[in-house]
Amino acid sequence: MADQLLERLIKRVNLTGTFFDITIIVGGAMITGRIAPRVQWLDGNITHLQGIDLAEFADDFAQEGAALDHEDYLLLSQARYVHDTNMLPPHGAAFRVRLSEVQGWMLGRLAKSPRA
Repeated sequence: MADQLLERLIKRVNLTGTFFDITIIVGGAMITGRIAPRVQWLDGNITHLQGIDLAEFADDFAQEGAALDHEDYLLLSQARYVHDTNMLPPHGAAFRVRLSEVQGWMLGRLAKSPRA
């Protein structure tokens, strides 16, 4: 069962087009990033695939965009997997996870702090 508050936040992000910083736990792994509006997340993936000459795969993202809006998935931009003191990939990536798989979350993104 999905977290209803998180589902409402996703709906608001989709309605307003505003990105929202969040850190989630999925399968015991911590992932930090920004909830991305569905349209922008899909468009970003389409642009990326077209830029690396994989336009036929971009069509799948375009078809998903034509489907009815839903909040079954949490879409993150600049997502990074947190492992010890590392965050991978270094600059983040587009990430999609089934909302019902999110085990926990907190507001805000983690940032790698400089070593003391």
